[in-house]
Parts: sequence; C-alpha cells; structure tokens
Amino acid sequence: MRIVKFRAEKLFGRFDYEIDLDPPSGNTIITAPNGYGKSTILRILQNFASGDYYYFIRESYAILEFTFSEGPPLTIYKTLDDKKKQLVSFSRGKLFSKLGDPFEDNIDESIYFIERELDFLTRVGYTTWKHDVSGEILDRLDVLARYGGKSNLRHRFRAIDWVEDLRAQLSIYSIPTNRLKEGEAPSAQSSMVTLIARDIAELIKDTIRNQFKIGREKETSFPARIIDSLKSGEAPSEESIKQSIAAVQNHESRYKRLGLLPKDSSTTHLSNQTEISDHATRVVLKTYLDDIHHKFSELAAVASKLEVFTKSINSLFAFTTAWPSADGGIVIRAKDGEKEPLSLAALSSGEQHLLVILGKLVFETKPGSLVLIDEPEISFHPEWQEKFLDILESIREINGFSTVVATHSPMVIGHRWDDTVELADLYTQHS
Repeated sequence: MRIVKFRAEKLFGRFDYEIDLDPPSGNTIITAPNGYGKSTILRILQNFASGDYYYFIRESYAILEFTFSEGPPLTIYKTLDDKKKQLVSFSRGKLFSKLGDPFEDNIDESIYFIERELDFLTRVGYTTWKHDVSGEILDRLDVLARYGGKSNLRHRFRAIDWVEDLRAQLSIYSIPTNRLKEGEAPSAQSSMVTLIARDIAELIKDTIRNQFKIGREKETSFPARIIDSLKSGEAPSEESIKQSIAAVQNHESRYKRLGLLPKDSSTTHLSNQTEISDHATRVVLKTYLDDIHHKFSELAAVASKLEVFTKSINSLFAFTTAWPSADGGIVIRAKDGEKEPLSLAALSSGEQHLLVILGKLVFETKPGSLVLIDEPEISFHPEWQEKFLDILESIREINGFSTVVATHSPMVIGHRWDDTVELADLYTQHS
C-alpha cells in the first residue's frame, strides 16, 4: 500500500496544502522559500511511517490527512479540548483513537526513564533537558515527539493497534539533511560514509558466500547431470559452446571489476575449447558452462546496484574514483598521482554527501517504497545539482521506488517543473 496524497490544514496555523504523491513520473518535488514547511511535510510523512506518533501532539496544525492507494484516508487532528489536554486524535473510516502523554500521571517516572534511555540529554530543569550535541532545550513533550518512536521507548507506551497495522503496510524511507552522522550521543556518532562502506562490504561478502554455496551444490550433482545429458543423446553445437564461453568471460570481467570475483579467477583457458567434435566432451563442457552461468546469475542483481552506484559517483568526482571492494566496501583512489587508497574521511563534504545519498538510495531502498530526500543539494556544486535527478532516475529504474524531494535549488529541479509543487503558490491560491 502507498500514500498517494497528503493534505494539511493550517500547518503552523496558516498553510493549507494538498500534494499529489503519486505522479506518473514517480517523483514529487517540493520547493518553497524558508518557512513554508517543506521539510516539515517530509518529517510528518516520516514520523507517521516510523511510528513517532507523539510528534503529532507537539506539531502545529489543524488537520493532517493521508490518502492511500487502498481504503479510506487517515486523518490526524486536534480539537480545542485535545490542545488543552495535550492529546491528538486519529480517525480512519469507523476507527477512532486518541493519544496523549504517557507520563502525565507520573512525572517523576518519566524523568528517570528519559535520563536512563536517552543519555545524550542532560536535565537542566525539572522537566527540561539540553541536547549534548545540538544544545537544544527540550521539554518532556519535545522529547516524546522526537524520540517516542525509538525502540527503547516504544515498548513502554500503549500503541494504537489499528494505526500500527496501517503503518506496517507502508514502506517509507527518509534521507534527512543531517545525513553524515549516525546516532545522537557524541560517543555513539559514527561517520555515515564509513557505515555505508561497511554495509557494501557485507553485501558483497554475503553475495560471494551465496554464490559459493550454489557452486558447491552444483558440484555435488555434476556427475549425475552429466550422465543424464549423455543418455539424452542431445549434443550441443559448437556455436552454442562458443556463445556460452563468450558470455561467461564477459560476465567474469564485469564481476571482477566490481569486486564480486577474485582478481585471480580466470576462464581464459576456455577460449581453446571452441572446436570440439567429440560428442561426450561437448556435453561435459556445455554442462560446466551452464553451471558457471547459473552461479554468475546470482551476482547479477548486486552487480547492477554496484554499477549504478559507482557509475553515478565517478561521473561527478573530478579527481578521484570510487570502486566497490569486499574488503573496504568503497575504495577511493586519485585519478592521478598517488595510487594508494585514500581515506573516506579525506573526502570533501560534498563528496561524502554524495556517497551517503547514493549509497542509501542504491543499497537500502526497496521496490514500492516512498523515499523522502530533504535538500539533496547540500554541499553540492551547481553541476552536481543539475545532474542529481538524472542520477536519481537511473537508480529508481533498478530499485523501483518513488520519491519526494524537498529542495531550494532551481538547478536540482531543472526542467521538471511539471513534477514540482511550489508551496508558496499553494499558499497564495488559498489566501
């Protein structure tokens, strides 16, 4: 199931928006001057999808409505009584529930629980905390709005079962502006570039292990399949063998370049096996080649992801190249001069942003999901901004997701104004 339309009434007390999230292109672009709520719209979608329902107590709006590809819409709203009591109402068809502060009846317990579970917050008042990284001052409802969906807090709170069932049918993935760090606490923060590289390395290793397992299974059944082929009396032609050898060698070259096969693996010896008149030998060779084809087919999907990832990066990097590796995940080398791998930390801010965005898009999104990208232009040169949506489209072709992109940049939008929602225009129309 998908969210196909989003509507907000009186967002921040003033904005009325209705946004189509299911255009034919599969890509909705939201743009506006600062203060019109484009990033807030992405946060609303993400917080609902991730189960951070306490966010909706704190945010300022009259009505939020999600229209789905199936069934009635979901409406989130606050009555005057809700606002007084710090509640929020959820309604869909005949279903209705209210959600409130779970710590209202025991403030002391909430203080203890927040300090124990969120150790990057330092209490500066009876029910206020300072974020150790950002310096923000948060009250109890701010903390719930921002962190209530985290697993270490969620198990403490009563869930709205029917809303949870609805949410479980959606696949929404967010790439926010603060994308270079993972984790809130200073001690837990890691470079996202490093984490992306680690995940790519693990993906390659898992793929290689799976291919090896299939190879062992093929080896076990090889004699029986040879005997069956010889009994059938069908002999493959020399031409079919030549075609199979060429295909195997092309695949091998591709997969070695992408780190999916060891550099010392080689099928060059097969080039001498194209003129074989002996029936039995042709049967054995064709069966052997078919087995290699089958093993290589297990690498195809990952290879496509690695190719679009590296091709996209290398089309923009000026002085370095990036290639996948089972050891380091991403190997960066200078195009000239020193050929030793460079540290990922040595990359510029723009290069790191590019690696993180593309890494998440290629390796973490799923077919049918809605991907929210907030301000992709951060630290990007104008040339990169102009090319970003073309690259995004090439990734969408292999992963099959749709996107909502919030941007300030007309260079990111380019010629795609038919897919673009200008929030300032919507506000003017409703004023």
